[in-house]
Amino acid sequence: MASLAGLMRFAAIRRPASSRKGPPQVVWRSFATLSIKELRDLGVDTAQRGRTAGPHASEVLHFLRHAGLTQQELTRAVRRQPELLDANPAALEASAATLQGMLGSSTLTTLRDCPEVLLGALLEHQRLFDEWGLDVEVLTRSPRILLRVPRELRCVLEFLRDDASGPGMSCEQIRQVTRRSPMLLLATRKPSEQLAPLVAFLRHQVGIDPAAERCLAFYAWPDAVEMLQRAAGKTQS
Repeated sequence: MASLAGLMRFAAIRRPASSRKGPPQVVWRSFATLSIKELRDLGVDTAQRGRTAGPHASEVLHFLRHAGLTQQELTRAVRRQPELLDANPAALEASAATLQGMLGSSTLTTLRDCPEVLLGALLEHQRLFDEWGLDVEVLTRSPRILLRVPRELRCVLEFLRDDASGPGMSCEQIRQVTRRSPMLLLATRKPSEQLAPLVAFLRHQVGIDPAAERCLAFYAWPDAVEMLQRAAGKTQS
């Protein structure tokens, strides 16, 4: 397996000829545009996409192959996220460095599992996880969380913290429940619709604190209130 430093070796670094003090510039080697056959081998629908991929598609594939991805893994990633072929290689390099700062030794495993996370707003995610003290292990188990819009994740976290419409969890409880149940971050799109009914049911119908330790497991399933209501109905009958 290549090291993360090795991922960057095919980028040439040089300074502007006009100034020795200028910042380094990344100059990417020139590659031919991917052929229709290469696109089809990656599972790309060329009829819908057109006859070519992005201008840096070959560099993107070179970068990902250098990370250790097999052809099968590349094909799977491009089918899930064709936008990978339109990415800027320099932006992918910066994202890979950010990802390494977040995940450390788990970076390469995560890239092989879900290379399209490099398209996410990783710096914003990093700040969000640091701010809320969330466990980054969640991201190694469910890396596609990094493809979510950070402000949407913030809405989920703020809802969990809210003691009026939300359960009023402490920061440690939020850390605990998201670590146990990454699906809470991955699948909750609208907490006011998916989680608020559960909170109201626990608080007003069952009469218990929705942030109580025994209730935290229910947040593993968005829309869990329907399951609880059915169970409560069977108990009453």
